[in-house]
Amino acid sequence: MFEPGCLRISGGLTRLTHLFLDDNKMNALSAGFFNDMPALLELSVHYSQLQTLSDSGAFTALAQLATLQLSNNWLRSLSPGAFTGLCRLSRLDLSS
Repeated sequence: MFEPGCLRISGGLTRLTHLFLDDNKMNALSAGFFNDMPALLELSVHYSQLQTLSDSGAFTALAQLATLQLSNNWLRSLSPGAFTGLCRLSRLDLSS
């Protein structure tokens, strides 16, 4: 089982444009998780175990993100501010 805080990504990723975290046991995205990735254009977290997307601010640093893939997760709820900061988002996949 994925324990919150076990996966830490920091430093040296400011030019990263695509990140694929598919098929894992991550159940939450914490505030600031993507802060060191301002150039990210595509984020994929398919087939994981995400249960909720809260107002945690996980996406606030991703102003350039155009594609967010969250399909085939265990999502049961989305908070009104879950996607705050995603100014250029053009594709969102929440399918199951």
